[in-house]
Amino acid sequence: MKRIAIWSAALTGLTVTGLGQTTGAPNQTTPVAAQATEASGATAPATTAPAGYKVEEQLLGTWDWMPTSLLGPGNIAFSSDMLHIAYVGRRKYEGKYKVCIVLDGQAEAKPVIAGISAFGMTGGIGPHSATGLALSPDGKRVAYGTKKDKKWVVVIDGQAGAEYDELDLNMNPGPDSKRAVFSADSKHVVYAAKKGGKWLVVVDGKADTEYDKIWEPKFSPDSQRMAYGALRKNLWSVVVDGHAGAEYDGLSVLRFSPNSQRVAYGAQRGMQWLVIVDGHPSAEYEDISDLVFSPDSKRVAYAVKKGAKWLLVVDGQAGAEYDEIQDLRFSPDSKRVAYEARNGVKWLVVLDGQAGAEYDKIQDLRFSPDGQRVAYGAQRGKQWLVMVDGHPSAEYDKIWGLQFSPDGQRVAYGAQRDKHWLVMVDGHLSAEYEDISGLVFSPDSKRVAYQARPGKKWLVVVEGQAGEEYDEIQGLKFSLDGKHVAYVTTKYKAGFSTNMMRILDLQDADMIRGKATWSVVVDGQPSADYGLMPGGFATFSADGGLEFLAVKLATTFKSAMVSASPEGTLYRVKYTPVP
Repeated sequence: MKRIAIWSAALTGLTVTGLGQTTGAPNQTTPVAAQATEASGATAPATTAPAGYKVEEQLLGTWDWMPTSLLGPGNIAFSSDMLHIAYVGRRKYEGKYKVCIVLDGQAEAKPVIAGISAFGMTGGIGPHSATGLALSPDGKRVAYGTKKDKKWVVVIDGQAGAEYDELDLNMNPGPDSKRAVFSADSKHVVYAAKKGGKWLVVVDGKADTEYDKIWEPKFSPDSQRMAYGALRKNLWSVVVDGHAGAEYDGLSVLRFSPNSQRVAYGAQRGMQWLVIVDGHPSAEYEDISDLVFSPDSKRVAYAVKKGAKWLLVVDGQAGAEYDEIQDLRFSPDSKRVAYEARNGVKWLVVLDGQAGAEYDKIQDLRFSPDGQRVAYGAQRGKQWLVMVDGHPSAEYDKIWGLQFSPDGQRVAYGAQRDKHWLVMVDGHLSAEYEDISGLVFSPDSKRVAYQARPGKKWLVVVEGQAGEEYDEIQGLKFSLDGKHVAYVTTKYKAGFSTNMMRILDLQDADMIRGKATWSVVVDGQPSADYGLMPGGFATFSADGGLEFLAVKLATTFKSAMVSASPEGTLYRVKYTPVP
């Protein structure tokens, strides 16, 4: 059963950005940084090295992150590989502490943030100090909004842009996503701004056409195209690559295809909705949802409401009618389509147009990676079972984490029976635990690992062998060749708050003030202990190496007040395979 790790909830869940793959270097690679209290880039050997590895600590600079509980969410961001970090910190400028942006331990040469003074610092403690902090996927570029006099500016790579009356950086769903948006290749950045009563999209510092409102600017997956919704005189249109399409009364679900060549969206005309694919409108319906391109970009599917019923349209062909449709998906090879449908009070899976057996609930609908197999969880009465290729498993009280191995030949999931959790792999049950999480296959499909809690502490089980117990475990993963296992652990010290009702008070304070230690365990051997591990993840490289960010705290804090921000030193720790 899934859980929320304490530090993940307090830190890594805030503003992790840039989940796409980096395919090139940015146009501007100038860091926000030039100031540090210690020389950065130096490396030193670490004291603990697992067998087969050489371990080095690369000094990045000072750690002085200002906690979430003080500034609010949105003051920290990570690169896609979790090896670069930007945050709101405070450094001395001309003898005075000022709030600034810090990238990989290095502060901007001149603080740009404006705001009120507080706690003996200038530069903006409060909601307008740094709005929408974003880090590019490659970790080299930073963007954020800040107030300058009575105007707003977006600062990109340390350079303030044009002044505007208002910024709309909330272009992604979620409570902590107020930020400008970088393209997947990190070369471009977009945000919406208001000037003189009109809104416009700003791409790489250049303002586009003015409109009454702007909706959901987004880059294509290949970073070469951009689309957004625009309102003018009460009519909406979708602007693709600078060209506005037909006008409608409303818009929804704007999508690029995976190959970036196609565009689809929902559009409202009067009280009716239609789907526009490559500029061509569908028939009109009462409502639409779940607009999806196939992985090969050749096919399109979406759910529509016709009268009181819902039906699926695939490649322009309408399917059977149901009371509700959800979890629409193509197989990875794009040849098959599956979704969950409701008939009255019963749910079923529809695969390639064929309806399956009815159940009280359906969850975890999955295709195997090769698209040849299908699995899902189904509830019958008070019991749950797993259906794999049409064959039912035994019944359980609950199920969780259903997945296929990368080669599609194996199946694993968590199952609860009599208040205890077990892991089922290829029909074989594990020992019983109080809780489980992090179930994962190795990339070569030969090994299985998961996190388990037999009592109050957590451990990792690899191929049935249990490891050492820790207070918290997260980020369990295999190396790309499947030969190594790594995960991040936390050990609490005496006095650490475990009151889950105060997670942003005592727990947040205790975590960042040295009342817990962090380490990375590789093949059962823990690293040196660190005061913090920003991001809570270690990343394997193609050669079997491993890297992660770690902090050595310089101060021990007795106060639980989050406003007393700690200082330390930020490192990038590297595990290099030894021949």
